Amino acid sequence: MRMSEALAIGVELGRKSFRAVSASELAAHGVDGPAVTRLVKAGDVERMWRGMYAFGPVTDTTRAHAAIKHAQARLPGCKPQPAPVVTGLLAARELELPWVPGSTSVHVLVGKDARRPSYPEIVVRRCWDLESVDTWSLAGVRMADATRAVYDGARGCVSLRDVRGLVLGAVAK
Repeated sequence: MRMSEALAIGVELGRKSFRAVSASELAAHGVDGPAVTRLVKAGDVERMWRGMYAFGPVTDTTRAHAAIKHAQARLPGCKPQPAPVVTGLLAARELELPWVPGSTSVHVLVGKDARRPSYPEIVVRRCWDLESVDTWSLAGVRMADATRAVYDGARGCVSLRDVRGLVLGAVAK
């Protein structure tokens, strides 16, 4: 397959999900791994984490859609799970809370029976009470409310100063 054809397929697949496309989606449309690797090396596509690509600029909305796609991928025969919820620093930033530390990683909550790997760019946590998490929607993605976003965001902070700023900013708002 030509790189231009692979790029066109990826762009079309990414239209509905703010440019986030999984490797399994690409494979289902005939785009193989070496073609994607060539696109990444050429700079046309950005590798977000293993099996997830951005066909265009990466924004927080792109990261949120990619996290949901990653969290919803299931093995055959798995039990149905509640819809995943994006939380942490990304959700706090989208809620426009003050003093949210910068981060490009995504934190996503999944059902108690889900089994998805975490990578440095995405943290997947199982949540036993996922149905009771208060949510709001960002471009079709379920996002955690401020309380849960600050709680999970504090877990992702690298220093006590960042934790204090995040919590105090949430209280001040």
